[in-house]
Amino acid sequence: ILNQSLYLTCTLFILGPDNKKFSNEFLAKMYTEITLASLSFALINHNDPDLLQQQTQFIDIMQRTMLANV
Repeated sequence: ILNQSLYLTCTLFILGPDNKKFSNEFLAKMYTEITLASLSFALINHNDPDLLQQQTQFIDIMQRTMLANV
């Protein structure tokens, strides 16, 4: 259910013309999977502030890069 809810939220966030490099469906699915992996990582490593900081920086870079290039 979380996966479906997140996917629907992503499709609303990504909505736009289909003249991008990638389809809206593909981007929503990839963003959903990356988000779920990130949540899992945070839950597993919640006691390690250094890893969580690195994760935050990594996800920030990925998001900025993705939004700038698709």
